[in-house]
Amino acid sequence: LSASTTDPSANTSDEPTEKYEALVSWLQKAGGRVHDAVQFTSDDGGGGRGLMAAGKVAKGEHLIVVPEKAQLFYSGEAKEHGGEDEALLGVIRTVDPRLWGMQLGLKLLQEKAKSNTPAGSDFSEYMQTLPTSYDGMPAYFTPEECAELQFPDVQRQAAARLQELKQLARTCECIRGTAADPFRGLDIDIGMLTWATASASSRAYRVRGQPGQRGGELASLLPIIDLINHSFDANCEI
Repeated sequence: LSASTTDPSANTSDEPTEKYEALVSWLQKAGGRVHDAVQFTSDDGGGGRGLMAAGKVAKGEHLIVVPEKAQLFYSGEAKEHGGEDEALLGVIRTVDPRLWGMQLGLKLLQEKAKSNTPAGSDFSEYMQTLPTSYDGMPAYFTPEECAELQFPDVQRQAAARLQELKQLARTCECIRGTAADPFRGLDIDIGMLTWATASASSRAYRVRGQPGQRGGELASLLPIIDLINHSFDANCEI
């Protein structure tokens, strides 16, 4: 993330949360960095949590750098080629490739399962900062709430996604505890799948890769950067 303008008046009195501080420390250990002027706030002016600049920043100066090892993505390649284990790829391949958020969500759930083991997950600090639900997304709407949308296309898409999630939940249940289970016995139900899919589809970025690396532009979860909120009067660019 790089600054495109300087806003001397941008400031916040909110203290960073302990989870945010732990996440910054984790990113730094992974080789990333966060500018001293960047601070976490529980109210970014729009009623939500986000990041704000608490000091002057020169145009073009890097505010946040997230190295590849700190980016959460799935490569689509087998483990022997530096990619994923066959169990995870097996489940990902059951999902329509157009539903990339659902596929990336499976990778997120694998890391969540790892966090419950003694070895833990490299992304434990990151996952602790994720919301526990996404109530504003259609995936969380009741049938009555979907009917109130009055947009037939959205209603059909929400219904189709629900069926996809139900089918994926059945798949995860069938392989649970077997050699084909990438989630280490964790009970992956439709609630967890909905959360993971919503996390991925609402927070991921397309990251450009060098030719032959990561398949070009894969969807990635970028810790700390994904705390930044959209603005029609933006003063930063990614």
